[in-house]
Amino acid sequence: MDWNELRSHRIFLAAPLYGNMLHFGFFQSVLNLSLSCLKSGIHLGQKYVGCDSLVPRARNRLVAHFLDTPDTDFFFVDSDISFSTEDFLSLVQSPLPIIGGVYPRKQLDWNRISKAAQAGVPPGQLAHYGYIPVMNWDAPGNYSLDEPIEVRHLGTGFLRIKREVFTTMIAKLGDAITFDYSSDEPLFGKRTGYDFFPIGPDIRYPQGSGGRQYHSEDWGFSELARVSGFKLYAAPWVQLIHSGYMDYSGSLEIMDAGVEDTLEKFTVFGDV
Repeated sequence: MDWNELRSHRIFLAAPLYGNMLHFGFFQSVLNLSLSCLKSGIHLGQKYVGCDSLVPRARNRLVAHFLDTPDTDFFFVDSDISFSTEDFLSLVQSPLPIIGGVYPRKQLDWNRISKAAQAGVPPGQLAHYGYIPVMNWDAPGNYSLDEPIEVRHLGTGFLRIKREVFTTMIAKLGDAITFDYSSDEPLFGKRTGYDFFPIGPDIRYPQGSGGRQYHSEDWGFSELARVSGFKLYAAPWVQLIHSGYMDYSGSLEIMDAGVEDTLEKFTVFGDV
């Protein structure tokens, strides 16, 4: 970790708190990160938005707050994600404009768990092998586990975005992503904002594929970023916990460990 280089960054940690709730693992992770940044002289701003039933709107409001600061690195961390300080700062230090950690969906791949059990994985570790990543691969193939992987869609639950991404999207997409705040909730006295996290079918997106697949806001952001000239990358070394009725954990490395032939590489057979 290059601490001197990290001190040149101004980090803006942003979290939408759906239902005004956060999980203990998230709280502990942010506390550890805050203490580490304080001791190391790294700027870490934090902003949380609660009382908003529309998560895409909350995300847009958080970006608006970020753009009203001199901060350089915007970092989404959802309030049900647990992470390590080392993984967080490794993404801040990356030169890539958009890079994120891959966390599991809140469901299990029972077929993979069955294969892991047949391969002799201890019962206490089987849940890790049910990992279903929140991402879409850009293309099938073999990838190294210690280097970023280009993907088509990436979840916003643990995502670092450089400032230039938003300013470029505004410059290139302009009116296509501009919206008006309702009269009772202007932001900074402003009546207009930008929708970086649209939901709906591809046909709604500027220069989109014209398809009709209905996207969530993180997939929508991924599409707009690609249209604006940016590539998205996943960091396979990052290990995250996604909390729900249970803690869903695992990593891209664990997906194949003990199930496939190699621990050093993993193979992607198509979109997840």
